[in-house]
Amino acid sequence: MNDKPEITDQQLVKLAGEKAFSRGKGCYQEGRVTDLTIRGQRISASVTGNEVYRVNLVYTQSALDGSCNCPASDGIDFCKHCVAVAMVLRDKVSVPRVKKGAEATDVLAAYLSQMPKEELVGHFVEMIDASRSVREHWLLKAETALGIMDRKTIRKRITAAIPYNRHYFRYAQVRQYFANVEQLLFNLESPLKKLAASDQLALLDYAMSRIVHALETVDDSGGFRFEAVAQIQRMYIEAFASLNWSEASKAQHLMELLLKDEDEWHGRIPDDFSEVMTPECHKTFLEIARARWDELPRLKSDNWRDRLIYDRLLRVLQVEPELQNDYKTLIQLYKKIARTETEYLVIARCYLELDEYDDAQNYLDRARQNSRFGESAEIHELQQLLLLKTGRSSEALQDVWEQFKESPTLSTFEYLQELSQDLNSQQDWRQKAIDWMKERVVSTQGYLHHRVLNTLMMTFLAESDLDSAWQLVTDAEPDVALLYELRKHFRQDGERSFALYEKLVEACLQKKTNNSYKEAVELMVECQQIMAGLNQQQAFSHWFDKLRQKHKAKRNFIRFLSEAFPGF
Repeated sequence: MNDKPEITDQQLVKLAGEKAFSRGKGCYQEGRVTDLTIRGQRISASVTGNEVYRVNLVYTQSALDGSCNCPASDGIDFCKHCVAVAMVLRDKVSVPRVKKGAEATDVLAAYLSQMPKEELVGHFVEMIDASRSVREHWLLKAETALGIMDRKTIRKRITAAIPYNRHYFRYAQVRQYFANVEQLLFNLESPLKKLAASDQLALLDYAMSRIVHALETVDDSGGFRFEAVAQIQRMYIEAFASLNWSEASKAQHLMELLLKDEDEWHGRIPDDFSEVMTPECHKTFLEIARARWDELPRLKSDNWRDRLIYDRLLRVLQVEPELQNDYKTLIQLYKKIARTETEYLVIARCYLELDEYDDAQNYLDRARQNSRFGESAEIHELQQLLLLKTGRSSEALQDVWEQFKESPTLSTFEYLQELSQDLNSQQDWRQKAIDWMKERVVSTQGYLHHRVLNTLMMTFLAESDLDSAWQLVTDAEPDVALLYELRKHFRQDGERSFALYEKLVEACLQKKTNNSYKEAVELMVECQQIMAGLNQQQAFSHWFDKLRQKHKAKRNFIRFLSEAFPGF
């Protein structure tokens, strides 16, 4: 049994002070204590520092006392060297106490703490070496702690942690794969920053390239790679900020990333690097972009690879002209790349802003010719604006009508009314549009039928024409979302309100999910409150019983129903 007083950190802090304790602990952890000798109550040892100092400790009744021949102690004070020796002494003489029935981890800890260091290290290394992943994890920690993480070693660790040809597709496998990558990046961040910034960039590029290659056989549909990729991007930006290159070299490097990194693995350039780019770097970057743009011939291909350099440079070069409303520069830029509806529309809009109407119409016609799905809303809206600016208001109104017939929406209906009123049109365009929609609801099927039906319903709701809206519910089947809106208007009409809730509840039950069952029950609670307020509880009770019988096979629904209506 150990009858000597226990040596604690609190006791050592009291003897030496916080500062000396901290330094002494460092000496202890660095293994500077040698030649420890114990003779009864007295202990002596050597501590290596700038010189080799001799420490003497002695047990007192309740603690330790000590002295050292270093200048700080001068043979009297309890210095940092005394702290280091006391910690080694504590390791040597402490006897773990394990109670009966202790946890397995406590028993193991007590046993291992008594084991000789050499034997413990041997067993530990043997266990680590039995697993490749565990070995790589501890090897990384060891190399970092021992300060031997040079560029070559870090590259090896990256290679080991991001293996190829794994053919993982299960979520658990892929999640663990990228969790290992994240841990690698976390452990590498500190040693990586000790390298030259250019070496950091090269190693981070290598790590990213391995992730890209690994994704050929790792199915990351769950997006588990995103955190690791974000870590690399952040570290890359920080390394870029530390480069001692000229501003021109930095700008050129970013330009190479912009044009070669097809999937933007390094982030969005230059946006993501804006905080670490000096004004000079940014200016030079734009100059390089403009020079590269001027070297390009007019785009003659729709292949995305051929377009890549054009699209990337355009994205960079159009920012300032857009902010400054420099329409002439935007026209010049887009003319080199224009092959799609969207690009022709940009040019047409710029010409319209410059009041160059013939050119605006020319490019608007090109946009129309390149439209993939008929005339888009944007083509119509730009055409209408052009017609109004050139004094052809009746043609503009007719184009709004054509747009409405092609794609009936509430916003187009409202604009048709507004424009006709502004132009003092003699024709009742509102009634014409409603009559057209009513006819199309009857004469069409499929997508167009539902599109027109829902627009007509939204029109009636917007105009608070509830009788017409209700007639649509009776004659057809508008979108359920519109029934949710309509129910708000019939809370005082028991018959109509009840009919709407029946439709809504059935729509929920058809989805056959727990969430939809809960939503159905919530609607029933709402309906019960309305019917009770109108003294029509009997109709609700009859419906409740009928519904419970009809859907008794839906056990979760019946359970939710019973919980919400315990009295039924």
